[in-house]
Amino acid sequence: MSVILPDGSVYPLQNTDKATGDGYLSRKPTKIYRKMYELQGGGPSGNDSSVPELFRYGDLLDVTSLHRVGFRDVEINVKGNGWKGGLYLAAFLPGGWNPVAESCTSSFRDVSTGTRLDMPKESEAEGLGDGVVYLPVRWNSGRAEAAGNPVIVSDSAVREIIPDTAIRETVRLLRKYPLNARIVNFAKLMVMGRFEGANRADFSDAETIYRILDTSECRMQRVVPDTDRAFRYIRYIRPKGTFSIAEFSLYGSDGSPVPFRPMVCEALSEDSLANNVFDSDPLTYYQTGGGIELWVGADMGRPTVVGSIGFAPRNDDNAVNSHDSYELFWWNGGWKSLGVRTASSDTLVYEHVPEHALLWLRDLTRGREERPFTYENGRQVWW
Repeated sequence: MSVILPDGSVYPLQNTDKATGDGYLSRKPTKIYRKMYELQGGGPSGNDSSVPELFRYGDLLDVTSLHRVGFRDVEINVKGNGWKGGLYLAAFLPGGWNPVAESCTSSFRDVSTGTRLDMPKESEAEGLGDGVVYLPVRWNSGRAEAAGNPVIVSDSAVREIIPDTAIRETVRLLRKYPLNARIVNFAKLMVMGRFEGANRADFSDAETIYRILDTSECRMQRVVPDTDRAFRYIRYIRPKGTFSIAEFSLYGSDGSPVPFRPMVCEALSEDSLANNVFDSDPLTYYQTGGGIELWVGADMGRPTVVGSIGFAPRNDDNAVNSHDSYELFWWNGGWKSLGVRTASSDTLVYEHVPEHALLWLRDLTRGREERPFTYENGRQVWW
């Protein structure tokens, strides 16, 4: 959403830079339209299912070029002859390709390249590719049908994604959705946090057994204490500032969970949301500002040697999860399955994947966020 200023420029309302007060787009746009109160172009089609719903009413004005985003004209290689209807460029959605641009020919004007001027692509997420992927489609009986190969539209080029079925490779996948910069910032809130062991409930004999010195992984993880001493109590504590953690757990030397009674500091004792840290759900979390040191911890009932400590920062749960079931697809005129796998670690391995293919990883166990990617130089590149 944006407003039109008196000088004709536009001011996006999606986000505001705290330092400058300027509005900005936080994610790559595809097309930007202004909803008008008079007909544009050919007029409305009403409930005509031969046209995607976005374009049925003839009330959209394309204003992509008025925003601070990259754009270019695109010529599409259309497959098949004799089609009398319009053509569309569609953006990926897990439920199907969603038309975002229309044309009466194979030429499309002012197609977004995803570039947000004056903003690096890393400000949105890690591992993003240069450009936006679109699928040329026809609209037939209420559904999108591929009219060509997927294309990546960037400031420098328009290139088709054509899989090489003669060459297969092994891919090692870590996520089903790119790691958003906002999620990384949550992980940074745990830096300088520490885990302490003690044998007195007031932690007057506390000993630091692990300190978080760098940004942790944005997922559930395990770390090994710096000592093999036995402690009855273990806690996570962070210096003054924002206290943020999603999960806390303990494991024996054999990897099995160590049972314990949850503990929290006096300042958190009346806040039921602190229990989120112990609920085994990585999407729930506890976060609060604090002018004092805050902590959450465990009472194991008796001195116990802990083999590892499990914890997770506030996160999006889009990393590969052990024991979840996944299915990997590649695009070849439609999504083709490469089979279902159950993850046994934080890395999912698929063999015999066509090189240069557009890929899509689905978590069949939980979650909704998914985004297509290519596999380049041993890593996922997100589109």
